[in-house]
Amino acid sequence: MNYKLTPRFYYTLSLLSYFKFGYKESDNIFQRGINFNSARTALRLLLSSISSKDLKVGVQAFTCHTVFQAIKKSGHNAVFIDVNNNFQLCLMDLAKKIDKLDVLIVTHTFGFPEQMERIKEIAKNVIIIEDCAHSFLSKSNKVLTGELADGSIFSTGLAKFPAIGSGGFCLINNINKFPFYNEEYRKLKPQGFLSSAVSFVKTLFLAALMKAPFYGLITYPLGKKLDSKLDFIDKFSFKENLQCSWVKHVFLSNQKNFSTQLAIQKDNSDYLSSLLDSSIKTIAINNGDEPNNYVFAIRVKERDLLFTELLENNIESGKHFSKSLEWALEFGYKPNACINTEIIINQVITLPIHKGVNKKVIKRMSEIVNKYA
Repeated sequence: MNYKLTPRFYYTLSLLSYFKFGYKESDNIFQRGINFNSARTALRLLLSSISSKDLKVGVQAFTCHTVFQAIKKSGHNAVFIDVNNNFQLCLMDLAKKIDKLDVLIVTHTFGFPEQMERIKEIAKNVIIIEDCAHSFLSKSNKVLTGELADGSIFSTGLAKFPAIGSGGFCLINNINKFPFYNEEYRKLKPQGFLSSAVSFVKTLFLAALMKAPFYGLITYPLGKKLDSKLDFIDKFSFKENLQCSWVKHVFLSNQKNFSTQLAIQKDNSDYLSSLLDSSIKTIAINNGDEPNNYVFAIRVKERDLLFTELLENNIESGKHFSKSLEWALEFGYKPNACINTEIIINQVITLPIHKGVNKKVIKRMSEIVNKYA
C-alpha cells in the first residue's frame, strides 16, 4: 500500500486541539448534551427510559449494527422499515407499518436531514428519536438535526464527524417522553481515571496512525488483517458507562474547528459534484436542508470494481452499511421485508471529501467514478 493513500475519514485534530480552553455555555445547543461512552449507550438509555413494557421500535434496515444492538439491549423489538433511493425512510413503507410502532428511530444517513415534517405527520402518536451519528451540524430549515424530535443521539467515534475519540451524547427535547430517564441514568457508572487515561492515550495514538505516511504504509494494511479478528475500536461490543470529561472538553472547545471542517467539506462536495457525470446517482438535497457533507455517497452497479480501482489509485472509499441486512437478520429481519434496501446495499459507495482531501485527489476520483457512469 502507498504512503499517499487518502483515508476515507478525517480522523485527526491536532494535538493542540486537546488542550484548548475557553467556551461559553451559550455557544450552542450541545452544551446541554448528556455524555456517554458511546452513542449506542445513549440510544439504549433513551429507549429504556420510555417504558418498562416491550415496545415496537421502527428502524430503517439500512443502518449500523449498534442501533439494532441498542434496541435489543433495551428489551424492545425492532420493526424494519425500507429506505428510498435517497437513503431515507420510505414514507410509504412507514405509513404501512406505523400502527405497529411505539417508537421510531429516524437516521439522518450520510449527514442528509430526513423529511422530518412529513415523518411527524405520519408518526403523530409515536415517540421519535433522531440518530444524528452522521449529521452533526446538519440543518433543516435552519434548525440543527438533533432538535427536530423528542430526543436525539450523536457520536464522536473515529469514523464520524467530528472524530475526537470514543464517545457519544444525547439531547432530550421532550423530557415527558422519557419518564424513567433519571432512574436509568443513575444505573450507569462514571468512567474511572485509569480507563479515561487509557482512552485518551489510545485516541492520540490512533490519531497519529491515521495520518500520512503511517496510514497507507501501516494502519490500513494491518487494520484489514486484524479487523476480522479483533474489535479494536469496539464496533460490536456493548460496554456502558458515563463518558470521561476530556472528550466533552475537546468537543465543546473545538466548535470553531468543526465549523471550518464543515465549510471545507461543503466546498469539496460542490467541486466533486461539478465534475461527476450527470448519470451518476447521488443524493438529492431536500429544499431547506444543509447537509454536513460528512461523506459523498453514490450508487454504482459495479460498486466492488469501483472500490478496487479507487484503492489502486490510493483513494480509500467505503461500502457503507453493506452488511446491514446481514446484521438485521440477527435481530429478526425477514428476507424481502425491505426490498429497496436489499438492492442498494450492493450499490452504495462513499467517497472521501473531508479536510484531508485536496482538489487534485477529488479530480482524479471523479475521473475514475465517471468511468462507471
